[in-house]
Amino acid sequence: ALGMLIFGSIGIVLVKVGRYAHDKVVLNRLDKNQMISEKNVSVGLVDAASSIASAIIIKSIIEWATGADVNTFIAILSGSMVVLSVLLLTTRIYERRYASNNQDNSFQRDLCKGQLALAIQHSGNLIGTAIAVSSAGSILVYEPNSYVSNMTGWLVVSGGLSVFLIILSSVSKRIILSGVNWKTEVDLHHNVGIASIEFVLSIGLALLITGLFLG
Repeated sequence: ALGMLIFGSIGIVLVKVGRYAHDKVVLNRLDKNQMISEKNVSVGLVDAASSIASAIIIKSIIEWATGADVNTFIAILSGSMVVLSVLLLTTRIYERRYASNNQDNSFQRDLCKGQLALAIQHSGNLIGTAIAVSSAGSILVYEPNSYVSNMTGWLVVSGGLSVFLIILSSVSKRIILSGVNWKTEVDLHHNVGIASIEFVLSIGLALLITGLFLG
């Protein structure tokens, strides 16, 4: 019961930290709370996806760092910060790619306009990346006293898995959605159906990646 209380509290705090970082670093050009109070479903959906992604990552790190001493808490905190940074960096990459494909239109501005298809697509990217990165715990070996190597390991492996998911998703979309310009459909025509397919693809491929390492 004490372990549940301690690690549960740490998990809740880290999820809040992850949401705060996402708000201040990624969605730094909009007032999230105001948008949600104005019933902006797109911003609310991305906020929910951010919370889910943070929780998935933090759960995997808590399960990876065995024990209940000071070293365990240091590993959980440092690993969570590193992996959340990778998640934020990956989101920035998606945001820049969106701007380059849409004549420098702002990803955040379009979310404020209620672009639901874009929010669905991006939510899939967030959750899919978190699922893929969570499998890093099955690759890395926890070393209680090796603070630097633990952080470096999470940085390298999570970064590699994120890039692998991006490449795999891009190839899959070209095969499954051949004959359909999915970028135009989502960005310009606000096609929720295509965005939903991309959402499912991102999460499905991430689960396959996780299955490869856990299996």
